[in-house]
Amino acid sequence: MKIKLLIAIMIPLLFVGCDSIFDKGDAEKTFNGAQIGFFLTGAEVNQASGTYNVEVQLIGEQRNSDVTVAFSTGGSAVSGTHYTISGSSVTIPAGSSTADITVNLIDGGLAAGGEVDLVLTITDGSGVKVAPNLDEFQIFIQG
Repeated sequence: MKIKLLIAIMIPLLFVGCDSIFDKGDAEKTFNGAQIGFFLTGAEVNQASGTYNVEVQLIGEQRNSDVTVAFSTGGSAVSGTHYTISGSSVTIPAGSSTADITVNLIDGGLAAGGEVDLVLTITDGSGVKVAPNLDEFQIFIQG
């Protein structure tokens, strides 16, 4: 009987002790301003698909002016052989949260079963911080 009474007293005390852990997010600042990043971090596409749009997003409040997002390319895919991209930046219009980088895939650049990858990396966001975990997008282009 004493054990049951002790358990009945201890269980509510354990829940009360956890309350401060769950309220931690309410007391601490967790948002440090807008960031830019890719909506997803990767995709697999066939070279015969024609085009693939990679979405860049503004995480946070929309801006009153355009945000120019600069990016670089890397990976084993070769520009002009496997893909083309016009330019090295994309603009998120004022009052919007997203913009697309259009990757034009070149059919015939790979043998059947072959694969290369294209890595897009955000390098600058015209005054908006780049989200560290969302700054790269990897496209696997398959033959």
